[in-house]
Amino acid sequence: MYQCHDNIHEGFISEKYMPENNCALCHGNENWGSVTFDHNNTTFQLIGKHLRTECRSCHFEIREGKTYQQFSNLDTKCASCHDNVHGNQFEESGITDCKRCHGFERWDRSNFNHDNTRFKLEGAHLNVNCNECHKAEVVDGKSTIIYKIGKLTCADCHQ
Repeated sequence: MYQCHDNIHEGFISEKYMPENNCALCHGNENWGSVTFDHNNTTFQLIGKHLRTECRSCHFEIREGKTYQQFSNLDTKCASCHDNVHGNQFEESGITDCKRCHGFERWDRSNFNHDNTRFKLEGAHLNVNCNECHKAEVVDGKSTIIYKIGKLTCADCHQ
């Protein structure tokens, strides 16, 4: 294919993913913009809304009117593309594993289970609204909901 068209990915996509510069492994002749690359062959599996995100959103960047491509060595941590509204509350060894709490379809807290925390919700605590305990505070100039509140005994909240 590259005999007729410039290979805009030359030097950006590894031979592993584009052997013999075969563009048809990802692009179709009928609709060149429709990409069929199997992302499961990489170290970053596309799940949830990532499945419906255009390749360009992650792999192309326009700066000062020029397009830059990056296909290898992209940072796969959530916070490299998305704001981490929790600050470093959930960091372990400098990394926040967002999928411990969040589902990738609606970015809700579908993976979160309070039973896996140091304060299991039981009895009347089951009916308490989350924001009764987890309040917003200004941290580093940003409003941040504090989840690790350090109140683990009855006397911490009840006089």
